[in-house]
Amino acid sequence: MDVVVVGIAGGSGSGKTYLANTLAGLLGDDYSSITLSQDSFYRAFTDAMLEDGVNFDHPESIEWELLVKHLALLSQSESVDVPVYDFEIHKRVSSEKVNPAKVIFLEGTMIFHDPELAELCHLRIFLDIPDDVRFNRRLNRDISERGRTHSDVHHQYFSQVYPMYLEFVAPSKRRCHEICEDHTMQGLDRKLHERILEILSGDHQ
Repeated sequence: MDVVVVGIAGGSGSGKTYLANTLAGLLGDDYSSITLSQDSFYRAFTDAMLEDGVNFDHPESIEWELLVKHLALLSQSESVDVPVYDFEIHKRVSSEKVNPAKVIFLEGTMIFHDPELAELCHLRIFLDIPDDVRFNRRLNRDISERGRTHSDVHHQYFSQVYPMYLEFVAPSKRRCHEICEDHTMQGLDRKLHERILEILSGDHQ
């Protein structure tokens, strides 16, 4: 197979980026890999739209058309200019050139909500991690990396993140090949690494 797309979904704080980075490390120099994140494709909101309030955990907040286009181009061995999103001001600030690779890791909460995007993934993984674990991870990340306060994170999580998870994220796991419910992910990386190698070699079912 020319290019393999591995999709990793799950709620906020489930460990999607960590798993993608771990799998990329296991592939090492044997196969080139890149990671494409749903978070890079938030729409370019105007100041007025932000003042009115934007639900960043609803599918409409993502520019899916651009994400699908970029994934298709990368799968055809073409480079793309991926938006760089600033989470403190909620705007795109620049773009970054991403070159094609043998394995593309696509990670994001809602990537399997869209059937077209889900079908572009040769291996679909869902991290079904307990709610309390995900919330604590989200809390720590948003405070340390995105300049949020404890009250801001708490309010957004329970007013938007969790309700949207129940409506759009959790149901999408029915489209997945692998579902992990262990937040330690013990042994998961090796198992998935083997599956990716099987797909690359054409030996998968």
